[in-house]
Amino acid sequence: KMTAMKFVGVIFDPEKFKAGEEEINDALADGFEVIQDFQTGGGIVMALGKWEKIDEKVKNEWNK
Repeated sequence: KMTAMKFVGVIFDPEKFKAGEEEINDALADGFEVIQDFQTGGGIVMALGKWEKIDEKVKNEWNK
């Protein structure tokens, strides 16, 4: 189950791209995963999702 969603824009500008890059890296470190990226005229927008962790016992039960 998805628990959070986030959209992060990265502007293709040598002086501005770092802010978006850092936000994406922080989100990935926080457990978000890339769902899709969208190209725009001036950069990209990344759709990120964070998923509920499934207990290994429950996961194993589902796979029987």
